[in-house]
Amino acid sequence: MIDREYNTQFSEEELATEIWKDVVGFEGHYQVSSLGRVRGLDRDSRTRRRGKEYPFIIKGTILSPHFTKNGYYIVSLIKHNKRKTFTIHRLVYESFNGKVSSKLDCCHNDSNKRNNRLSNIRVDTRKGNEADKIARGTDNRGERCGTSKLLWGDVRNIRNLYKEGKTYSQISLLFNVNEGNKRYSKKQKLERRKLYPCFKKSKKT
Repeated sequence: MIDREYNTQFSEEELATEIWKDVVGFEGHYQVSSLGRVRGLDRDSRTRRRGKEYPFIIKGTILSPHFTKNGYYIVSLIKHNKRKTFTIHRLVYESFNGKVSSKLDCCHNDSNKRNNRLSNIRVDTRKGNEADKIARGTDNRGERCGTSKLLWGDVRNIRNLYKEGKTYSQISLLFNVNEGNKRYSKKQKLERRKLYPCFKKSKKT
């Protein structure tokens, strides 16, 4: 989905000190700024009609980014009729600081994925990034998981009912999930993932 308001979030003071850098591999085509904006540059191109080539100029413009279902902002850049998609926060960091290993994450210091200012981006390990998400409560687990079917309270009740001697079949009827998922809840979700449920609803009516 396109966020057409993305480029209007910056103050006049910020825009006055904005720094632009060429996107590596797209020099002369695109630039990214210290504020997290991306623009296409004016450039010459050609088109072919009826066997003849005609030159024309592609006018540069500030791109309106899309955002993914996970909330990350992305842009698609085109060169030689080939399209490549980048997350803006990684594009910003790498354009100003150099290539980052694929084993490392570019992270938002304030956990705001719309804030792609250079000053807000850091590099961390995947483990460190996930630990930071958990600490800030922005991780995609438990009730925040898009496919989660049970609430935290439901899972705690499941654990208590199991301790009281209820069978998997009895518990599955109470919470309208199939028995296999309930067993998975007890043995996997509760013990290994510490109450982060992500179960499917039963097909039974």
